[in-house]
Amino acid sequence: MNERVTVISGTFHVGLGEKFDDTKARALPAGGFFSFPPKSAHFAFVKEETVVQLSTIGPWALHYVDPKDDPRNK
Repeated sequence: MNERVTVISGTFHVGLGEKFDDTKARALPAGGFFSFPPKSAHFAFVKEETVVQLSTIGPWALHYVDPKDDPRNK
């Protein structure tokens, strides 16, 4: 099931790909929405306090492209 994210407040920046590149991210303001199929490589970041709503039908998990980025490995 697709991962669906709605921006409740603030601005959520999201981009496609296995490498973080803030120049390729799209800024989604409050009310913005995006949806990705499972295992689609993407990245996201915020520059201000931001609230998002994530919804999907499980199971759901985070998969880091680079294991060094996974905070569980520190």
